[in-house]
Amino acid sequence: MEKSIIPLDNLDKLLDVFGILKEASWFDMWHTHVDWKGDGNQSVEASRPFLHALFRVFEKIEMVVSDRKKPAQIWLIVEEHDSSQDAVYLHTPNPNNDNFPYSFEGVVWNAKVPNWLMEFVDPNRHETGRCVYNGVMSFWIRSKRL
Repeated sequence: MEKSIIPLDNLDKLLDVFGILKEASWFDMWHTHVDWKGDGNQSVEASRPFLHALFRVFEKIEMVVSDRKKPAQIWLIVEEHDSSQDAVYLHTPNPNNDNFPYSFEGVVWNAKVPNWLMEFVDPNRHETGRCVYNGVMSFWIRSKRL
């Protein structure tokens, strides 16, 4: 079966397409998914390459925006049972809405990281929360650096 993972072999080019590498860019809840088809839903083992890719995109964006003067927020949302909804978010002050910083309403921080997610979360670098919305459990991971 062909995996639906986004191409990571040239992540800088991908981020450039989205404007993330441009200093003057702004982002209003920008996000991207890595498992568009939900192939990771088959099993915990099947989700691992997608989670690896998701965290790799997160870490690259974190590295790029942490050197900027403009404030930014970056976080991941990982759904417990639907990997097609897992996404990395980037948010900055923007002309669309007066919605920066994002308030994370409904997210309970300092949540216990589930076993299947532990290998990807670094408690020294990440803060983990959880949120139940419409009966769906999701885990929120944000950078402690930004």
